[in-house]
Amino acid sequence: MENSTQSYLKFSLLIVYIFYFISYFLIIHVLNFVLVDDNLILNYWINRVAYEEVLKIIEDARSFKFLAIPYNIIYYSIKFILISIVLQIGFFLYNVKLSFPQTLKVVIIAEFVFICELIVKLFWFSVLELDYTLDDIYTFNLLSLNVILDYELGSKISPIGYVLSKINLFEIVYILTMTLVVWRATKNSFAKCFKSVFYSYGILLFFWLILVSYLIVLTQP
Repeated sequence: MENSTQSYLKFSLLIVYIFYFISYFLIIHVLNFVLVDDNLILNYWINRVAYEEVLKIIEDARSFKFLAIPYNIIYYSIKFILISIVLQIGFFLYNVKLSFPQTLKVVIIAEFVFICELIVKLFWFSVLELDYTLDDIYTFNLLSLNVILDYELGSKISPIGYVLSKINLFEIVYILTMTLVVWRATKNSFAKCFKSVFYSYGILLFFWLILVSYLIVLTQP
């Protein structure tokens, strides 16, 4: 069992880590270059703050653009570690043998699902829907519950709208991808791997949605 695990996840953790961030920053750069310009930002903020403030926001965004790289590296590294810790608890409860570095690899591999989501977003707004706003880009979630239930998000985010938008096709594929990689690596039954991933990550996602929804309520007037 251990040998098959080592064989399937034998590639370097550092390599998959670096490759993920190269892919992520590349698609983010292309997405911002193709879809977002000053006029789009101006139209987004013009009814929210004074015109002078909008110009300052655009200028500040340009000035601090370089900080986005270390910020995202730190943010996603913490995310990978946190999810891996939670998955390890699920693996322990269901007797799935996978080390912490191997679990990190599983998480990072599955995270490419959300890079695919960015690619879909780029295709959607550059080919299918050319008349869009910054709100449309920020709230775009393909086949999310808010789309299925026809829930209008509006310009003001709400806890219900946030929760419905986060329960979407890509989250389902994310869970299934982690399950598939764990299944291939450990040779346990697919049902056992799915339960260990679903219950551990599902609980983490549930508390995350509760936390963000609470913060949304606190920050709204």
